[in-house]
Amino acid sequence: MATLVPVRARERLAAPLGLPVDWIVWPALAAGVVLRFWKSGTPGLWVDEGFTAKLAATKAAAILEALRRDDAPPLFYLLEKGMTWCFGDSEAALRLLPALASALATWTAVRIARRWFPSAVAGTALVFAFSTPMIFYAHQARGYGLIHLLVLVLVYATLAYLERPTMASGAGIAVTSSALLFVHNLGIAPAVTAVAIASWSGLRRRPPGGGGRTKRSLLLIWSVFALSALVFAIGIGGYVGNHRELNSWMGVWWQGRSLALAPFFSAMAFTNGGAGALDPPVPLPTIPDRLAWARFAVFAAVAIGLALGCVRTKTPARVLAAFVAVPIATLIAACLFIGPTYVVGRTATFALPPFLLFVVVGWFTVRTRVLVSGFLAVWLFAAVLCLSGGSEAGIPKESDRALARWIGARVETGDAVVAAPLGKPTLEYYGRRQEWLDRTTGIRSFPAVLDANPAGLVATPADSLWSYLAEAREMRAGWERDGVRSVWVEAVLRDPTEVWPQLPTAPGPEARTITVDRLAYPGSLVVFTLRGLEPAPVSALMRRDWVDGDRVLLCIPRTQWVPLDSLPTVQ
Repeated sequence: MATLVPVRARERLAAPLGLPVDWIVWPALAAGVVLRFWKSGTPGLWVDEGFTAKLAATKAAAILEALRRDDAPPLFYLLEKGMTWCFGDSEAALRLLPALASALATWTAVRIARRWFPSAVAGTALVFAFSTPMIFYAHQARGYGLIHLLVLVLVYATLAYLERPTMASGAGIAVTSSALLFVHNLGIAPAVTAVAIASWSGLRRRPPGGGGRTKRSLLLIWSVFALSALVFAIGIGGYVGNHRELNSWMGVWWQGRSLALAPFFSAMAFTNGGAGALDPPVPLPTIPDRLAWARFAVFAAVAIGLALGCVRTKTPARVLAAFVAVPIATLIAACLFIGPTYVVGRTATFALPPFLLFVVVGWFTVRTRVLVSGFLAVWLFAAVLCLSGGSEAGIPKESDRALARWIGARVETGDAVVAAPLGKPTLEYYGRRQEWLDRTTGIRSFPAVLDANPAGLVATPADSLWSYLAEAREMRAGWERDGVRSVWVEAVLRDPTEVWPQLPTAPGPEARTITVDRLAYPGSLVVFTLRGLEPAPVSALMRRDWVDGDRVLLCIPRTQWVPLDSLPTVQ
């Protein structure tokens, strides 16, 4: 890796349309901040955000224990705990850290451009400020906004180290790469990328070894990263492979799709509105189908930027390319050898910030300002189409909150609530905030293993029927002892239908009852234990946010429970 030559501050900076650079940069940064915070508290939480809220409300030790079952590092959740302690646990407060981190990521990208890509400063500000995937993750109470910031800080530290291997730049690599390890398991990819680039550069410097300063900085990087990697490995060692089951839904998406095309799929998802051409499992903002031609316009602009970046690249751009390629290659390898971890647009998001910067750098190798302005105009036009339509693959984040409100308006003191898979975190969050949770005996998952890991999948081997049936009978016995008057059961339909309401809706005359044979196993056993083969009363029909499966909400009063000894034998 060649040594970088620093860019002089007096170098003239180019801007589209011939405008002064700062006339574009500062308004773009301000717009990016507004877009990341605007109405961040309006959409409801969905299941993963509910899980974040649940952990942030517990003690630090409880967070660590819970994450042992979820196969996730703790840093983001510990930071979220601090944010909620300061600002409360509203939807906006839970999303404050990702939004702030995403806004700082845009500023960091501009700082990188000012120092190493001076012709692309204004374009960088516009592209990052109006990147709809980055805005999308800024509105999620998840760690991806923080990941974007850390990756860009790591890119900055790596480029600074190549320019001059000081202890400060070495510490930047060491600390940021370690932080990425403890935000997400796949943070190992950009972390290793930075350490490898710094090591390659430091060991090649003259005099041999790069002198005392280079030796000391390399020793700092290696020692801090090695210690962090050891702690990381101990923490994840017993849980590698969990996502083979947790992400089985992602494995289904890859059926019929070649992993060799994964980089192209991710590149499409990284563009404004491009996810609409893929239909990925993550509901990224998309361009309405009637304007699908705009997707191809932005695809073409991005493809040109990538091609120009590859053809005319220098050392700084090669560093960006490495930060794009290594995470993508790591995901492909993990998908092949560990489990379906490649979630297009989500786990691939580690490569998003350097990808965007690489595209902008490619655009600004063109010396024709009108053409460069055209690329940026296409990008901004696609952003406007996504943002003005308010589209996240047509799925509003409201049904979980609305379902909780539906139950809260009808639940009576002493009632029991059973959530379907992936349903408990948000029901608990909204039940507490809407002040009806204390009226119930609590919200339970079935089977109980989902209480420990709400994102897990339920094992259903042939011999599970008897153990799950025994668990359902034990639940009923407890309700009888506690004098429960009604049991609310969220159940998933076995055979989804084409037309089903997103928000909770009262059933029509033909759907006011449902029999257990129409419900998915093993949740159907709870209803079977209460009603046998008799029809159960339906309170509402709905779909949960971003969760597959049409669902029904049942309310089964104790007066309708059938005697246990009358239940038929289960085959």
